Amino acid sequence: MKMVLWISFYFISFLVLLVGAYLGKDALFEKTTSVPVLNYTQYHRDAVVVDSSYTEKIDSLAVVVEGMLGELAEYVSQLQDRDFEIAKQKYEIEKLKNENTSLKTTKVKTEEDKVIYNKAQEDKKLQDLAKMLGSMKPNVLAPVLKNLPDRLVQIFYDKAKSKDRVKIFNALPPDRVGKILTDIAD
Repeated sequence: MKMVLWISFYFISFLVLLVGAYLGKDALFEKTTSVPVLNYTQYHRDAVVVDSSYTEKIDSLAVVVEGMLGELAEYVSQLQDRDFEIAKQKYEIEKLKNENTSLKTTKVKTEEDKVIYNKAQEDKKLQDLAKMLGSMKPNVLAPVLKNLPDRLVQIFYDKAKSKDRVKIFNALPPDRVGKILTDIAD
């Protein structure tokens, strides 16, 4: 029941509003025609000129405005072309930056690979030399090891097989073996 009352109240209010607007339309139109902005000639009678120079001025101004609009359209076109070129250059710069970082990482990897390769080659050479020293007889091995520095003998000892390690130490004097073993322990 309350719902019906509210709906009827809103409906009647809407009808009263419509009837009031319909009855007051003449007063509303009178107010809008008396606004100075809408009725420009009422306050500026000199603005309306009947002679042909007025229409010529308007036509010439229209031509000037059209020319300016054409120039403006041309400038807008140039700006769009420039924006396109800038975007294209930004894309190229970004592409070159990515390529540069890729090349740098590749170069670093290549340099690291070279270092790893060189180290592997050195290890292989040292192992081959240690194997060769291990294959020598003790009477030949002793004079060779006598002329080598302790650090190098230690490296050969590290790279040699266990049976060859014994041969290396058997070919050296006991005091030098003790010094090398102390260095290895440190």
